[in-house]
Amino acid sequence: MSTLLLVRHGLTAMTGPMLAGRTPGIHLDDRGLAQARAAAARVAVLPVAGV
Repeated sequence: MSTLLLVRHGLTAMTGPMLAGRTPGIHLDDRGLAQARAAAARVAVLPVAGV
């Protein structure tokens, strides 16, 4: 049986009514970077067969 792992993007400095989407120059803020690192650490111990 396969397992599908969904990971949402981290927080960005762009908050409010506008969606950043693929807007150039919008990066993760400090909280978003911490979230990405935490997600990477959790996924690193899983037996991932493909991306």
